[in-house]
Amino acid sequence: MERTLKPYMIYSRELGARHGAYLVFARNRQQARLIGYDGDIADTWIDCAVNRINDNYIYKYANQDYLKSNTPHTIKNPPSCSHCHIWSVSELDENGLCQDCRK
Repeated sequence: MERTLKPYMIYSRELGARHGAYLVFARNRQQARLIGYDGDIADTWIDCAVNRINDNYIYKYANQDYLKSNTPHTIKNPPSCSHCHIWSVSELDENGLCQDCRK
């Protein structure tokens, strides 16, 4: 079964994702940007960038009730690597480290 909601990363184009990013589950990029932009993640609407995340592990960070009911939503603090503090690099291991920091 194909999922209706897809995962997206919302962040400031000017500052980059390392300065903070939201995880948004939405039907498309436009909807992700619309529900993910709140003025905190980017100073202006134009500065708000959206990237699609193609890793299936990220679905475990979604609100499962919203995911089942196909309700778009934002996760403002997804679990991140305990070393580099980035959440989108790879699935975290049992020590809370991403693939890059395990090396």
